[in-house]
Amino acid sequence: MSVDDVMGRAEKALLKYPLCDHCLGRLFAKMGRELGNEERGRALKTLLSMVYDLKLRAAGEGGVKGELYTLAKHGGEPLTRLYKRVYGEDVAVDKCYVCGGLLSRSLFDELAERVSSYLRDLDASTFLVGVKLEQSVLEHELEVARVVGFDYSESIKNEVKREVGKRVAQITGLQPSFTNPDVVAIIHIPSLYVELEVKPVYLRGYYVKTGRNISHTPWITRDGARKYPLSIQEFVDSRLRGLFKADAVLIHAAGREDVDARMVGTGRPLVIEVVRPRRRRIDLSELNTLLEGGAVTVRLEGYTQPRDKRVVKENLGKKAKVYKVLVLLGGEVSEDKLRQLEDSFQDRAVTQRTPTRVLRRKKDVARRRKVYSVKVASVKGRLIEALIYCESGLYVKELVHCDNGRTDPCFAGVLGVQAVPLELDVLGFAGRPGLDF
Repeated sequence: MSVDDVMGRAEKALLKYPLCDHCLGRLFAKMGRELGNEERGRALKTLLSMVYDLKLRAAGEGGVKGELYTLAKHGGEPLTRLYKRVYGEDVAVDKCYVCGGLLSRSLFDELAERVSSYLRDLDASTFLVGVKLEQSVLEHELEVARVVGFDYSESIKNEVKREVGKRVAQITGLQPSFTNPDVVAIIHIPSLYVELEVKPVYLRGYYVKTGRNISHTPWITRDGARKYPLSIQEFVDSRLRGLFKADAVLIHAAGREDVDARMVGTGRPLVIEVVRPRRRRIDLSELNTLLEGGAVTVRLEGYTQPRDKRVVKENLGKKAKVYKVLVLLGGEVSEDKLRQLEDSFQDRAVTQRTPTRVLRRKKDVARRRKVYSVKVASVKGRLIEALIYCESGLYVKELVHCDNGRTDPCFAGVLGVQAVPLELDVLGFAGRPGLDF
């Protein structure tokens, strides 16, 4: 593109639209190095003033008065100064068609100070500036760019993000992160409202539940009453929310055990999500001290990323598990029968229809799950304790009592007596250290 082409486009734009220095310069943002859009716009207007001074000399004052008036009205200084010098008249300058006259260095400074104060209050280490345009601003910007051409222009979003972002970095000493910022400050144009997206803090670890009748999340009945006095969610929230000055604390676990089952042994992997924290970095030893409880204990292994929520739920949650179940038999059973029970569930596929106890909230479907092995750990009269190593998703209680034939095969069917699961413990996940079977 030649110099004449550049000047022709700038003239065309200003003859049709009132544009501030920023919005004119932005049409040529990819030209020139180490220049701001304000400098580009001002330079173009200055050159146009010089071009029209030459036209005046060549054509006389009357030849370009109309064009120069429009340029002065749409462009402001120094075109207004030239017009007044030649014709002795002041020109009222119209507001910029794109930004309404908002953009300026002082505005960028003001926004940067505001964003910086928010970042200090939010204990942020990294940040990102975003921009959300009102539809009318976006439409006007595109309209002007279509007239001049898109080849060398940039958006108003890019300019505001860049100018405010570099000022924030200078004020705070923080570096912007384009992949995982602690805080995203979204500036709304033209209202100048600053919306803050505070990214959660994530912690990985596992929990052990040594008590029974503890739900995963608060269990509230239809009439608004609590069914169980404690949940793992509330335990974690009550200990961490105040410390992080957060709005809430959520847990994402690798599945969940029944309310009346314990989670012991290696514990259940989980990711803790701290929502909108005002503090972000707290020593793990301090956190682990707070998370030591009676019936519930959480042990944190480190800070992590949001992708680990999916890893925990989709990967770890599907790993094979080991259970211990205390079973009351309906009659005496011989040693041979107990050995037969172990042999029957060596790499055995089990078909289970949705258990009767959860039919009210789940569809009635048939599923196949694998039992890898069963070992009878102890026998006391009609009480047996069995270890079950099985595929994730197996309903262990129904494996014991058959659920009126909805689970096949099952303990009761193999032993030939009624079998009632009295206590169920999850010992851990296959592959986690410290789990022997």
